[in-house]
Amino acid sequence: MDALQLLEEKISSLVGMIQELKKKNKQLGEQVGALGKENKELVSKHAKATEENSRLLAQAQSLEKKALEGNDQIDELNQEKALTKVAVDDLLERLKSIDSLVEKQ
Repeated sequence: MDALQLLEEKISSLVGMIQELKKKNKQLGEQVGALGKENKELVSKHAKATEENSRLLAQAQSLEKKALEGNDQIDELNQEKALTKVAVDDLLERLKSIDSLVEKQ
C-alpha cells in the first residue's frame, strides 16, 4: 500500500512538473515569437542603415573628388601667379634698363 501511495505521489508530482514545463514552454514560445518579430524589424533597420551608409559614402567620395579637383585648380592658379610674377619682375628689370639707357643718352 505504501508503495502504491508513493507511486501516486510521484505521478502527481510529475504531472505538476509537466504542467509547469508546459506553462514555461508556452511563455518561451511567446518570447521567441516576440524576439523573431523584433529581429525582423532590426534586420530591416540594418538594411536601411547599410543603404544610407552606402549613399553617404558615395557622396563623401564625390565631395572628396571635387575637393581634389579644386586643389588642382588652385595649384595651377598658384603656378600661373608665380609665372606672372616672374614675367612682371622681368619686365620691370627691362624697363629699368631702358630707363637707364634713355637717361644716358
